[in-house]
Amino acid sequence: MSQEQLAEAVFAALRRITRAMDRQSRAMMRRGGLTGPQVLVLRLLAGGEELSVGALAQQMSLSQATVTGIINRLELRGLMRRRRDQQDKRRVLVSATPAGQSLAEGAPSMWQDSFMNQLSQQADWERTLMLASLQRLAGMMETPDTIDVLDLPDNPQASQSPAASDQRSGMAAAG
Repeated sequence: MSQEQLAEAVFAALRRITRAMDRQSRAMMRRGGLTGPQVLVLRLLAGGEELSVGALAQQMSLSQATVTGIINRLELRGLMRRRRDQQDKRRVLVSATPAGQSLAEGAPSMWQDSFMNQLSQQADWERTLMLASLQRLAGMMETPDTIDVLDLPDNPQASQSPAASDQRSGMAAAG
């Protein structure tokens, strides 16, 4: 297999993963009214934690602009609240409301049971190898010269529906 064929095979596998994650996020939206990234935000904050938007974005491996959009939609539904940090007024802290905490606890699993079962059946070394390979691929794709055009304010796609925005930016990156 040539270098080019190998690269194309890797990208084809990545596209399959992205499609599967998008399908899972759409199914979650149909079942519970929340996208995968929205559920992830609520779960990260469900214990009453309060995080800065930047810290939340870092934990989710998403841009701050993407996470801010997710938070905006959750806040409109009364599931999140935000406030200025009293020590550093530049920082915005977010937390889940009691309704958001309750919804996070009752939200369906973000991952298909079959995936979790198959993953748990792998040997520890196989799971570690998969994780290391995926982390290395992600690092290879995150070059300093790439710009997330979906997060630019003048991007026409930025005004699409919240579910499409969360699925496009969240599930592909957040898993």
